[in-house]
Amino acid sequence: MVQAIQVTYSMQDGETHKRELNGLLEAMDEYQLDSGPIITDHEETVIVIPGKTVTILPAWKWLLENKYK
Repeated sequence: MVQAIQVTYSMQDGETHKRELNGLLEAMDEYQLDSGPIITDHEETVIVIPGKTVTILPAWKWLLENKYK
């Protein structure tokens, strides 16, 4: 199973937000994925772009969700 995962402390800075989102979308295109996470320290939201879903979530939540996979 192939996954694209981006990690950053925070997405609050506009340049960081753009860089991390574009990096993940590029990897998702390369591996033909329709979803992927950006793991942060505390932020949480979902960004829907036509044909793609990016989930921004805190590291602790990502770790708990992936503990038994």
